[in-house]
Amino acid sequence: MPKLIVGIDPGDRTGLAAVDIKTGEIFLATRVGGEIEEDVVMKIAELGDPVIIASDTSRVSKRVWKTAKSFNARIWKPRHNIPVYEKIRLTKKIKTGNSHERDALAAALCAKNHYSNLFRKIEKKMRMHGMEELSESVKEMVVRQKVSIAKAVAMVQN
Repeated sequence: MPKLIVGIDPGDRTGLAAVDIKTGEIFLATRVGGEIEEDVVMKIAELGDPVIIASDTSRVSKRVWKTAKSFNARIWKPRHNIPVYEKIRLTKKIKTGNSHERDALAAALCAKNHYSNLFRKIEKKMRMHGMEELSESVKEMVVRQKVSIAKAVAMVQN
């Protein structure tokens, strides 16, 4: 099951963007009305295993917190709300259906960028030890469990 970074833009229309940590593949969706929380959780579960749930605002909504808790995922939030011009810049090469998807995608991409150096370091370490196939598991442990890379590597080897 792919490990994901998921951006959520909650509201009457909830934007959802999932980025596969390994491949960078992107999935976008909008949910309208009804049982939005359950629908979003089900859609995310279909796509993969979210390691990080991202918000485009510095004040994280209850919906985002609840969704992250559902998956035992780490929450990423910006220090300051991501301005619209930055969201447009980040997502200009990717077709989004509406501003909710754009905002969710911007959040996911910012979170991905935030963790990119750590993920590259993990990939390099795993390559050096001939254990590339375990990179995603190590990334997940380091982010979710807040353990060191060395400890995560030792845990996946056992």
